[in-house]
Amino acid sequence: MPNAWVSEFADACEEAANLWERQIVFVVGAAKSGTTWVQNLLGGHPDIVSDGESMAGMALLPTLRDALNFHNDSHTMGRDGRLDDDDLMQAWRLLVGRLFHRWCERIGELDPAVVAEKTPSHAECLENLEKLVPHMKVIHVIRDGRDVVTSGWFHNVRRKAHIFTRDYTTQKDFVVRGQGAAQWITRITRAQEWGKHHISRYWEVHYEDLVKRTVKEISGLLNFLNVAHDSTSIKMCTDAGSFENVTGGRARGVEDRDSFYRKGIVGDWRNSLDPEAYTAFMKLAGPLMRKLGYT
Repeated sequence: MPNAWVSEFADACEEAANLWERQIVFVVGAAKSGTTWVQNLLGGHPDIVSDGESMAGMALLPTLRDALNFHNDSHTMGRDGRLDDDDLMQAWRLLVGRLFHRWCERIGELDPAVVAEKTPSHAECLENLEKLVPHMKVIHVIRDGRDVVTSGWFHNVRRKAHIFTRDYTTQKDFVVRGQGAAQWITRITRAQEWGKHHISRYWEVHYEDLVKRTVKEISGLLNFLNVAHDSTSIKMCTDAGSFENVTGGRARGVEDRDSFYRKGIVGDWRNSLDPEAYTAFMKLAGPLMRKLGYT
């Protein structure tokens, strides 16, 4: 009769393995580009579990690698005592699979067709994530960079004003030295480069198109994920991700600077981005803005 913990470990491995048989999609993009909106939209579909932000590639993998390297550098057993990249991948898959299983348990859907994970910064490490999930799909959310840095400014002021405004005294500082222009350029460039080599597993959606043609864009997302995209399914997604639903009834465009969902409109940079910050952003990001059709 095996010890109880052995059975528990076997169950944990089985649960994680079952999750990896599902379709896994990573929602990525620059911060404040609408990735949370897409996560909420997908979460309304009955065949999709879309919950949480795992940081699997940006935090968990580097931490596990550091631990493995520390172990390998510390023991005196030679090659037989070392852990290699295969061991690292298996440990990583077990932990992330357990995390995904926990999300499914919380939602009450243990047999989803799709598990969607949203960590925007994963746009910078898709090559590593592909080692974790070779069959993964990617949804890349793109938004006008001027709105991104505007929303990012207010988001950071809301979360940590005393620290943030000390480090970045102006919007221009945030654009040039902070996570403004550089992050927007890097994440879009990295994700699009991955997409060039994985056309059938990469889907690009623009925030502005989601606002203007919500039903059409949701239909495209669901078709990409090979799940039902009939009118009933689309309405469930639309309702789950609507601005009014996630804000408790506030209409899109009505500002609340204390909310994660501050305003939710296209082109707010015209009202809220100062001229120096705008000029600095366009100097850095102008070529990509033109390539994407924003200017």
